[in-house]
Amino acid sequence: MNSFTEVESPVGRGALRLRGAASLVAQGPSYDLTLEAEKVPLASVVRLLRQAKKQIPGDLTASGLLNAEFRTTGHVADTTHNDILQHWTGNGSASNVRVASRLSSNPGKDEVAFGTIPMTLVAADSQGASQEIRSRRPATKKQAQENNQEPAEAHLRIGPVQLTMNASGPVNAAGWMSVNGYRFSLRGDMDLKDVFRLEDVLGLPATRPAAEGLAELDVTVSGFWPGFAAPTAVGIAQLRNVRAEMRGLNTPIQIISATMSLDPDAVRVERISARTDSTHWSGSVTAPRHCAATVVGPAAAPGIGPDVVPNCVFQFDLTADQLSTRDLAEWFTPHPAKRPWYRILNSSSSSNSNSNDPLGFSPLLAIQAHGSLRVGRFELKNVLATQVATQVEVDRGKITLTALHGQLLQGTHQGNWLIDMSNHDASPQPVRYHGVGTLQDISLAQVGSLMNDDWITGTADGNFELNGSGDSFRQPLERSDGRLQFVMRNGSLPHIEIPGSSVPLPVHRFAGELHLKKGAWELSAGRLESHDGTYQVRGTASPGRGFDFVLTRGDEQSWTLTGTLAKPHITPIGHREGNRTEAKRVEGGAETVKP
Repeated sequence: MNSFTEVESPVGRGALRLRGAASLVAQGPSYDLTLEAEKVPLASVVRLLRQAKKQIPGDLTASGLLNAEFRTTGHVADTTHNDILQHWTGNGSASNVRVASRLSSNPGKDEVAFGTIPMTLVAADSQGASQEIRSRRPATKKQAQENNQEPAEAHLRIGPVQLTMNASGPVNAAGWMSVNGYRFSLRGDMDLKDVFRLEDVLGLPATRPAAEGLAELDVTVSGFWPGFAAPTAVGIAQLRNVRAEMRGLNTPIQIISATMSLDPDAVRVERISARTDSTHWSGSVTAPRHCAATVVGPAAAPGIGPDVVPNCVFQFDLTADQLSTRDLAEWFTPHPAKRPWYRILNSSSSSNSNSNDPLGFSPLLAIQAHGSLRVGRFELKNVLATQVATQVEVDRGKITLTALHGQLLQGTHQGNWLIDMSNHDASPQPVRYHGVGTLQDISLAQVGSLMNDDWITGTADGNFELNGSGDSFRQPLERSDGRLQFVMRNGSLPHIEIPGSSVPLPVHRFAGELHLKKGAWELSAGRLESHDGTYQVRGTASPGRGFDFVLTRGDEQSWTLTGTLAKPHITPIGHREGNRTEAKRVEGGAETVKP
């Protein structure tokens, strides 16, 4: 006995039809069902998908018509409800497909044109491994590519098709959908602005920089229908001639080329070749993809919210051919916030602006990152350092430089530095720093050249500790305190002429400890070994007052050294007078000198 049925439901100007037959024979009941879609508007399909997928934008619109025919057959006794779904086959196509955002500010430009999309309904394989997609999520990009084959369960194969968007394309697209999930791939060249528009149209979650340029895509987007899980994009994008801007960085980043790898949990940018102003960069940067946003910065003016920065920890391994303190000041020091031109006409807006934030807030001060940095040439005011290498940790405005090594003044520097720009107490000196380290084989002749006076020769070693603050990177010593233990070897002091001694004053060894306080240096327990004897040296030097030292030789002769580097004055003093002078210098201190 056979029974026939046909059901038709209008959808827009099209229709869905279900027809079939059931046979009640001795061998067991069987069925033969056919589902036909005739000129079904894709707008209705999008509404159905939106019920299954939370991330599909509410303003997403689609145009085009679906025509398809799908069929399933089997025996009722051998099948369940799920088995029936797994044995459908057939094909069809969607013609004149265009997808766009109804609220787009660029009508037409944000539209994605697919043309005609072929579709094939593939039944489950003979082993019925229909649960595979439910339990397996790709853990790595490589695994995702390996798993890019179609699933064992019944699924709708979509494409391949070429999509076009604005000036980009065509880009090859293909994929599949099943009861449990979906996967689509994109391969081809696209303008970055069109990539961002496509992400908006498809509802893909992403943090996007202000960037323009080209990307060669080999990307797969996949996800699961149950649980409203967000889709995941994995794959590779080859970037070329990209110009990117970052808030807080006045100089745009010019990416000549780079490889961006999208893993499920991280974004890796490798083989970077980029420029910022006159600096060329190479290396790699890695950032987590799922970051909680954090609000940073001071309160903004009425109507303007505070900055929101992703709470991510970046990793990097970068090399720069050249940098300077000027670059660091430009990047990390907050700049005056730009206000709309009409605010100058509004006195109330002006009065309500944030007076506690005259420099604005740099979002770079909210970054968390760690990694390795190498710099070929680094300009620290007038000092040039080369072959600089360090481990860097950036934590919300605090920059820690560990094992900072570099060549300078024909010698080497090795030390650790902390630069703090977090300024939590709104101090008028927003840049604070602390450094400890050693100096070896420093050329004192080069030190003199930097001071525009050949007042010293020889080499020196030392260890130092420095604390200071300023309103920028350009003030390393003006407000600093510290100490320097030094040893000078095999040099001379050309401007110092001590009666009866060689000219210039030869120095076999000169050791001591210098203390720096607010730009003034104090030398205690200095010991200078020359050809004519050993000198004990004490005193102070400052930019405003010049020298004020006493030199006492082993034969108890003493001299005062006053004046400046260019014009020092040597004056002999008697034994007792020298002692009284020295006692006067340390009067009130912890140390006293007896007459």
